Amino acid sequence: MKWIVSSSEHAWTLSAFLKEKLKEGLSANGIKKAIHAKRCTVNDRIESFVTYQVVEGDRIEFTPSAALTSNESLSIVFEDAYFAMIDKPAGLVCEEKIFQKALGRPWHLVHRLDKETSGLLLVAKTEKAKEAAIALFSQRKIQKIYLALVDGKMEEKEGIIDNCLGKKGQYQGQTLYGEVKDGGLRAITHFRCLQRSKEASLLLCDLKTGRTHQIRVHFAEKGHPLLGDSQYAQRSFRCSYRAKRHLLHSSKLSFIHPFTHKKIEMEAPAPSDFEEAVRVLFK
Repeated sequence: MKWIVSSSEHAWTLSAFLKEKLKEGLSANGIKKAIHAKRCTVNDRIESFVTYQVVEGDRIEFTPSAALTSNESLSIVFEDAYFAMIDKPAGLVCEEKIFQKALGRPWHLVHRLDKETSGLLLVAKTEKAKEAAIALFSQRKIQKIYLALVDGKMEEKEGIIDNCLGKKGQYQGQTLYGEVKDGGLRAITHFRCLQRSKEASLLLCDLKTGRTHQIRVHFAEKGHPLLGDSQYAQRSFRCSYRAKRHLLHSSKLSFIHPFTHKKIEMEAPAPSDFEEAVRVLFK
């Protein structure tokens, strides 16, 4: 849905403008959630503030949130008697009840991906398997490889970020994490630059730990936030490409199976929006 702001609508808040245009089609709360989910652009720039004041002539584009309604949308890429690996689509919240409903099975989450992050997610089929998988994660015996598209040209070809992360504040009702001197948890990210341009860099990240928002925080604090991550970039991107979510993909999981003792290694290709960004940025 697209509109041009008229002179009579000048200085309205974005939420009020959309409420008027949508009439009874979507509640005020639904509009707020969609804006926070980055489904609204103003002049081709993602706008995530409901209080933004529209200006006469602004081009507004709005796409209501789409919910996951079928287990066909969840691709199972590996399954045995103990575990399954899901290729999670971006936009799906990692809550056990949501996954159980979508899959139609009482399986258990053993780790989580952020809502906007796509890719491989390990789930356990029994309580015993859940406990075993949690132990593997805590002992750092599961290799987790991510692809990340970050803002700006990375000067380093590869490196290691090793610090302690903890809660630092709030942004739009969400907890912000960052480097702390006291009380944090150690976070280690190994990274290698796969492609670079003047505007962006494609990174391969090997997580040695699994802290909340780890990759997002580590590269934001290096001055290279994930493209589309307004929570940590605070809207100050140098890159002209405007992603509708933060471009982070869990591309590979590998571990020694705790019951069969065989090596399990699965990879998931990046989704179409990620690949499109790569094509545009590195053509």
